[in-house]
Amino acid sequence: MVLTRYFRTRVGIEYESERLDDPATFAQANSFSALSLTEIALEGVVILSPVKSEGIGLGALVEYQVPVGDPTEASTLFFGPIIQAKRGPWDLTANLMLVKHLRGGDIAAGRPGRDEKWDFAYATHAQYKFSDAWTFSLEAYGTIDRLGNSGTRSDEAILFGDHDQHRIGPVVYYTFKPEGLDRVAGRRTKARTKATALDDDDGDGDEGTSVRLGLGLLFGLNQNTPDHTLKWSLEVEF
Repeated sequence: MVLTRYFRTRVGIEYESERLDDPATFAQANSFSALSLTEIALEGVVILSPVKSEGIGLGALVEYQVPVGDPTEASTLFFGPIIQAKRGPWDLTANLMLVKHLRGGDIAAGRPGRDEKWDFAYATHAQYKFSDAWTFSLEAYGTIDRLGNSGTRSDEAILFGDHDQHRIGPVVYYTFKPEGLDRVAGRRTKARTKATALDDDDGDGDEGTSVRLGLGLLFGLNQNTPDHTLKWSLEVEF
């Protein structure tokens, strides 16, 4: 939600269905648990220097993620700059974030306790807008675990080490305006994502409703990262 021209906020919820770690029977060996709420996130983006049709913009992001239902999971605080550069059909964006882990840890089980470590995370893309409908993107995401030997390692971290992850790959986006959903006819389409939140826009919502579909394949760059990651996204802007 755009609250002002220079401040935007987001509330996120995450559901997961995980493979059963300890199935009761052999028939459940490849079964998954029921879909359940696992996390709630609050985010704010301050636009320090908005991007107009071309140029460089700067913003600051703060996000707080709270796990639901599992006291051993740590809450996490993300904060850092968003840097965006636009020239013609090209859009280069980088989210650079420090990640602070808060609370969590299974103290009752005799583990070292709360691993309040610091991580570094990044999310970047280089996008080419081929047309109003099609955008081609090269995207990279990653995390560098435990900066400066911070925090207290759990038994698993002591045994297996930390897990830096890095992935990169192509993503294609398709944007369209669904019939019957536009509140104002004849207005142009403009799709925005979290990573391109620095556009110079007053956010008055007068551009009608647009839908953006994204599909891509990311490749792992180290042994800690899955070889392939499928990215699929659906964004509705109104």
